[in-house]
Amino acid sequence: MKERSLRELFPLTGQEKIMKKIYESGKRELLETPLSFESYRKLAEDDPELPDMREHYRSTTFSGYGITLEKKGIYADRGDVDLGMHERYAFPIIHNHAFFEIIYVYSGTCVNYIGETSVEMKAGDVCFLAPDTMHALAAVHNEDVVMNLIVSRDAFEHFFFGMLREKNLLSDFFKKVLYDKAVAPFLLFPAGEDKKLRGFWRDMYLERRNRRFGFEECLVLYARLMFIWLIRNYEMMAVVPGSSNGGTDRHIVAMLGYIAANYRKVTLRELAEFFSYNESYISRMLKQHTGKNFNEIVSDLKVDHARKLIEMTDLSISRISQEVGCFDSSHLSKKFRKRYGISPKEYREKINR
Repeated sequence: MKERSLRELFPLTGQEKIMKKIYESGKRELLETPLSFESYRKLAEDDPELPDMREHYRSTTFSGYGITLEKKGIYADRGDVDLGMHERYAFPIIHNHAFFEIIYVYSGTCVNYIGETSVEMKAGDVCFLAPDTMHALAAVHNEDVVMNLIVSRDAFEHFFFGMLREKNLLSDFFKKVLYDKAVAPFLLFPAGEDKKLRGFWRDMYLERRNRRFGFEECLVLYARLMFIWLIRNYEMMAVVPGSSNGGTDRHIVAMLGYIAANYRKVTLRELAEFFSYNESYISRMLKQHTGKNFNEIVSDLKVDHARKLIEMTDLSISRISQEVGCFDSSHLSKKFRKRYGISPKEYREKINR
């Protein structure tokens, strides 16, 4: 999209123009550094020339102290999905949400301060933030167009986790990332110049802005299409937070995807060679991010796929053992009993009663 069209579609609001003047008057650091609500409150009291947003934060938060945003104001209670625009040149006030927030950089850049992690986002990046995640966002250029899709917990579980191709492995892993309070819980999908994805977000924005009949339902449908497109094309490219150094680990999701696709015969050495790491490093990474070692991950995949085959086919237990890469039925039975507490034969008898 040409710059002229971008200005027409996303013109600076009156508030943004005021804040831009403040930014250009020598107060850049003020709009580029995360602020607690308490620090902002004191700042607004000491400098009456600054726009006073205290009442906005009080009225849109549960406690009235500018922390947890609920679905009020622009995020009116319209069901499971809603869309808003992040203001340019706004105070980056630290807050969290009672819902999932998906941030998309339509154009330009922004900095997303998530916990102790600083995430530089560029055009095309999609960032998932779990409920209750403390963060602040700084966007300080005219071309920085950042959209916020809010999704209820139930809808997100259904739309995203329910769509993942490898539900047992990646779904559990993504849930661990997003719900683990030991790290800054986020997922980042670097989609780059994906015109299809960009189109979904533009259409959601136009539906929300024009508010024609049925726009709420259209938002939900576009959101689902966006999730499907993201999973189809970028599921294995997700960047997750590093749990020790505050950075990000760019290959862990791809590693899990490789294991899931090749679980029948993959070895740790093969995995290490494919990703150009040594075996001990990969072992530590897998354990750190999943709580399981390589052998445990592979074993669980074999057993989980065996369970699906028992449920969906009439194949013999011996044949199923071969299908999932176990030596024989006794080998599968041992793993199956360890995971589910009963043998494959007993499980089949139980579901056929």
